[in-house]
Amino acid sequence: TEGIHNLHLEWELPLAEDAAWRQSGICTITPFVRDEGHDQYTQLADHIFRQDIPASGYLWLQGSGKIRTVALQLAFSEQGALQCHRIVVNARQPFQLQPIRLLVVFLLLLGLEGLRKASWNLPAVAGKVGRKEILIAICIGVSLILPAAILTGADEYKRLDQHFRPYQQLAEAFAVGQVSLLTEPSEAIRAMENPYDYTARVALGLEEGTDYLWDTAYYKGYYYVYFGVIPCLLFYLPVWLLLKVHMTERLVMLICAVLFYVGIWFLIRSLCRRYYKDIPYVMQMIAVLTVFLGSNMPACLSNPDAHDVPRICGIAILVWGLYFWNAAVPEEGGRMHLSRLAIGSLFMALAVGCRPNLALYSLLAPVLFWNYRKAEGNTEKKALYRRYLALLGPYIPVAIGLMIYNQVRFGSPFDFGFAYNLTMQDCSRTVVSLDKLFLGIYGYLLKLPQMDYRFPFIVPEAFAELNGYGHTTVYLTYCYGGLLVCNLMTWCIPVLFVKENRRQAGSMAAISMTGIVLAELLITALTGGISYNYMADFAFPLLIAAWCAVFLSWGQVKDTKAMGLFRGFLYLALIWSLWFHGQFYFQSTLNVGNTELYYRIFYAFNFF
Repeated sequence: TEGIHNLHLEWELPLAEDAAWRQSGICTITPFVRDEGHDQYTQLADHIFRQDIPASGYLWLQGSGKIRTVALQLAFSEQGALQCHRIVVNARQPFQLQPIRLLVVFLLLLGLEGLRKASWNLPAVAGKVGRKEILIAICIGVSLILPAAILTGADEYKRLDQHFRPYQQLAEAFAVGQVSLLTEPSEAIRAMENPYDYTARVALGLEEGTDYLWDTAYYKGYYYVYFGVIPCLLFYLPVWLLLKVHMTERLVMLICAVLFYVGIWFLIRSLCRRYYKDIPYVMQMIAVLTVFLGSNMPACLSNPDAHDVPRICGIAILVWGLYFWNAAVPEEGGRMHLSRLAIGSLFMALAVGCRPNLALYSLLAPVLFWNYRKAEGNTEKKALYRRYLALLGPYIPVAIGLMIYNQVRFGSPFDFGFAYNLTMQDCSRTVVSLDKLFLGIYGYLLKLPQMDYRFPFIVPEAFAELNGYGHTTVYLTYCYGGLLVCNLMTWCIPVLFVKENRRQAGSMAAISMTGIVLAELLITALTGGISYNYMADFAFPLLIAAWCAVFLSWGQVKDTKAMGLFRGFLYLALIWSLWFHGQFYFQSTLNVGNTELYYRIFYAFNFF
């Protein structure tokens, strides 16, 4: 008489097995019900059953009125074998303590404690950082990076997916004194009139990994790695020479993530010390947290891939370059710190060796140092020459090294080899068109995220192929949401352009960075296409500029009635950033590399 509310499935899947290359050990149940609102069977949402996860044995049903009968359609990940002990109708589900759920609740309560009103009274940056502030920064950093380290370590698919190893192959080539890879191109590739035509390779029946190396530059009978060379020189080559073992992308990405997080912390504090002296420490940590999350670190850490190594390594080096440049500018009446200036320039130059497009951010130098140059107009020439040498000197050896490297490989000091890439499109014939520009602005800045009611709540959505689009003209792939939509603090950027704010040195630098970011975005859209991972090249600088605007706004409203409202806006921006970007720790191959762990997390979140 009360109807059917749930089913307790006491089942076993005797042939279920864990396989690290596909989703395994599960039974997908599709329920069909007849209720007071439907005389015929109607379909409800799918349910995943796995015998070693007790929560998956409870199938909750919701119909239109009382449910009278239920039919279950089963689909098995392995052979269709099921041992059914019994099915209990309207069973009571016992209360279970979930470690994952308890950890999430603990971290949320800890965050609320840190965001209480009293926390905003912690000392600003005028004095030295205390132990409490350092401990807070360390705890937040561990909370950001440790989950990715655990999840990727448990993902067996990542250990099996070793077919694409460009940096490891490049390290082996460098070790024997050559810049081309040790793998010899096949005769089939050598004989092709246009080996960069993917359709021609498919028509000849050539397979990647056997007949040719995928996503590798092929030029005049040799294979080359067109990715930036600096990650290989910093990580892969030294380890190979010393230990004769190869570093994994997972380890390199974790190291870069740590360097990036610490660099953001130093850069934010440096900016506040110089331009925004009254910013409370809790606000600085909100900035550090949201910049780290909004710079695509969770997405890259959860799915470590060789394509993202130069990108993440590049922005990790870039943040340190910006920090040292900012720290080189003296306080009023002080002297330029030449050592910091030179170190900053070295980092900025090395970032170009990771991603050539990051050279655009070196254009910030005139903005950062121009006011100081004008103030020191009467300085003796030798002192000026020393500053120019410290600023430009580190670029010279790095630039010469890169140009020689390119000359040896491709016969031109300015050719990085992207046009010779063996991938889905002929990169030497990239089309530049205005419609790609509009698509890039929409995808990178304005696209709304597609959401689901169940974990993971963010759903990847590929762009539909439009007229004139395809793999031959633009690379279209998953893009989860635009920067302006998923990082609310970017809404404050127009504050920088207010007339009285434009004259401030910090605003000038932030405005210049915003302009460089837009140029970087447009170049990426016109040449590289639309991809969520590409956003790392310009997300971090845009977020730094956005927080400069936030800090400037805080200084203008802190003693007004609007302060509480503004603080609420910061809380909203933080919560949205945590909710949106935090889900990328699970947007990976964990459901096939460790199906059990994935669905334990799945049911920990989907307790409803």
